[in-house]
Amino acid sequence: MRISFVLGLFFTIVSCSHPYLSVRSDYFSRKDLASYHLDTPDPRKNQAIYGQRIYISWYLPSKEFSEGTTFLEIQVPLKNGKILSEKKPLERRFGRYNYPIQGDVYTESGGLLSYLVQITNDGKVIAESRHKFYREPIKSQES
Repeated sequence: MRISFVLGLFFTIVSCSHPYLSVRSDYFSRKDLASYHLDTPDPRKNQAIYGQRIYISWYLPSKEFSEGTTFLEIQVPLKNGKILSEKKPLERRFGRYNYPIQGDVYTESGGLLSYLVQITNDGKVIAESRHKFYREPIKSQES
């Protein structure tokens, strides 16, 4: 009994793990501040804080990660047709990142339409998460 437990624990610890990428989006405003609900002084309550944000968290196995060549790539098509892009080098195998769309960008664009988040290493996609409405942009050929 004890040996089977130890063997089970051993195989659980040393077994191969897969890259993990979790992405979600939500709206935010000054009503999300604790000071708004508690009615305490806060200079941020008087600012026009509103928009959308994308929460990203990841975990990579050590064999998939190499510092300097592993990147977090974000593409965000907006409702007005523009596309925001960011490529961020990853310094650790695990972490979190918050990508905000706020202020004038949010007001002028109407917010995010969808997103594509990828973790790449040497140009190869390791993990990917896409919004259910995400579609690759159509590229036109002009003559």
